[in-house]
Amino acid sequence: MNRNRIIIGALLILIGVVLAAFGSHALADRVPDNVQASFDIGVRFLMYHGFAALIFGSGSLHNHAAVSGSFRIILSGAILFSGSIFATTFFKITNTTTPPLWWITPLGGTVMIFGWAVFLFLFVKKR
Repeated sequence: MNRNRIIIGALLILIGVVLAAFGSHALADRVPDNVQASFDIGVRFLMYHGFAALIFGSGSLHNHAAVSGSFRIILSGAILFSGSIFATTFFKITNTTTPPLWWITPLGGTVMIFGWAVFLFLFVKKR
C-alpha cells in the first residue's frame, strides 16, 4: 500500500464531490450551459483520477514500475486540466476578466494522455 497515493486519491475525490455540489447548486443559474458542461467535465476528470490514485496506491499495483513512472505525470495533467477549467469558471461567475488560461486545459489533457501512455507502455513492458 502507498499511503501518499491513497491520500491524494481521497483528496481529489473529496474536492470533486464538493465542486460537484457547488456546480449543481451554485452554478446552475449563474453561468451559461456550455460553462456548466465544462465545469462538469473538470469535476468528472478530477474524480476519475482520484479513483485511479486509490487503485495505484493499493493492491498489487502500488509497487509496479508503471505506476511509479507515470503517477506524477498523470496527476499533474489532471490538476492542470481540471484546475484551469475551475479557474476559468471562477472568473466567469465573478465577472472578472479571464486571464489567458485557454492553453492550460489542452496542455493538461495532453499531459494526462502522455502519462497514461507511459503507464501503458511500462505496464506492458514489465510483465
